[in-house]
Amino acid sequence: MSTVLVVGAGPRLGGAIARRFARDGYDVALIARSSGPVDQLATELRSEGINTAWAAADVADEQQLTDEIARLAEHG
Repeated sequence: MSTVLVVGAGPRLGGAIARRFARDGYDVALIARSSGPVDQLATELRSEGINTAWAAADVADEQQLTDEIARLAEHG
């Protein structure tokens, strides 16, 4: 199974993108700056049967973003 990464994932656009890819059979990995909203989105997606992982990272912090993408890839 392939995984799609949604960066800047939020409840509206990020959620719509995640759901669209999930309909095509993809697992979804989400990254957002704040953990609260992305955790809530991941919980919603999981309740819909979508295999979802998430991480909090600021895209302006290259090292933090790289570390979190690597962590998500390890568990994917």
